[in-house]
Amino acid sequence: MSKNELSFETFLKSHNVNYVIPEKGNFSITNVAFNKNGIYKPDFYLPDKNLYIELKGFMTVYTVNKLYYLLQLLPENFCILQMTEDDWIKELLFDKSISSKKARLERSCEIQFNEILQLPNKQLHDLSYKKLSEYICARQEEYQTWIRTL
Repeated sequence: MSKNELSFETFLKSHNVNYVIPEKGNFSITNVAFNKNGIYKPDFYLPDKNLYIELKGFMTVYTVNKLYYLLQLLPENFCILQMTEDDWIKELLFDKSISSKKARLERSCEIQFNEILQLPNKQLHDLSYKKLSEYICARQEEYQTWIRTL
């Protein structure tokens, strides 16, 4: 389990949130080539909310495409928690009281964790979609450079 996953698990435990870590691939999406068996394993499942959560760190082009696809495929019960990009919640970049990248990341995680508790699934999904779209737009030039070097 990654450091980010441990952090989120600690948060869930501290708030008495019922969760499952689907290690055995008990959530299957057919006709999706995420691995040779076509099985997608999210990082967390919250059964009381019927919500699948994907925690992400570094965002490759493949990761962005996969997340975009999952957001389209699961419109009511899938959301993304981005744990390492300090501009995932871009409003934090303009908050003068937060001066370091580390502090922005900590605040971003805190905001996202609390959204999981407070918002309905559809709103969580829509927020994930909006943040991912903004992220893609902000990284478009960077990704094109990556593609040109392949």
